[in-house]
Amino acid sequence: MPIIKWAGGKTKLMPFISHHYPHDHSCRWVEPFIGGGAVFLNMFAQNALLADSNPDLINLYRTIQRQKTNFINQVQNLADKTFVEKDYYEM
Repeated sequence: MPIIKWAGGKTKLMPFISHHYPHDHSCRWVEPFIGGGAVFLNMFAQNALLADSNPDLINLYRTIQRQKTNFINQVQNLADKTFVEKDYYEM
């Protein structure tokens, strides 16, 4: 599942493209247009070079990388909540 929904996302295509992944997970994966990250997050690469032309998107990924524990805790807090319409608009 991608971190963020992104135009041109590949989540629905994963069953069709995942069998084209390299079998050697130690090889370097280069993804020039990471977008929401669906492809990368489903391949378990040990070594990757990720890029995108959108600086805000790259900033999001860098922030997650620097603050991963906080990010995981915040996502877990959201996942544990039961949302009603009022909560949606308060976010």
